[in-house]
Amino acid sequence: MATITGTIIQILRGDSGVSSLVSDRIRSPVLKQSDKGPSVRVATKAGTSHNHTLGHSGLEEASVLVDAYADTPEKAATLQTAIFNALRDKRGTFFGMNVRSLLTNGVPTESSEASKVGADHDLYRSSRTYEAAYEI
Repeated sequence: MATITGTIIQILRGDSGVSSLVSDRIRSPVLKQSDKGPSVRVATKAGTSHNHTLGHSGLEEASVLVDAYADTPEKAATLQTAIFNALRDKRGTFFGMNVRSLLTNGVPTESSEASKVGADHDLYRSSRTYEAAYEI
């Protein structure tokens, strides 16, 4: 069965703007230790199912966190912009999943600037949360 996280990963892998920056380094829920260079992490933060008196309606909603990692704050921000352009207002059927909406407020949720990850790492992260509505 398709998941919203897997669907978002496939959309990002199919986007030339994102894939030109990260190749195939798009992971969920954690990055590989061997990942070097810019990369993307996709993780579901929370989700809910819509039910009615007859049972499950088939509509799901989830908050999905998409992190962009790079070796400078500027590169992390550039990657986050490419991700935003790939996912902005996305709707339709992708990889067997009917995505009703994929929305964000357009501003990285962590901060407007990339934050350094760990004191001993030369890695910066820029994060955005997307609200997804989809049918299963």
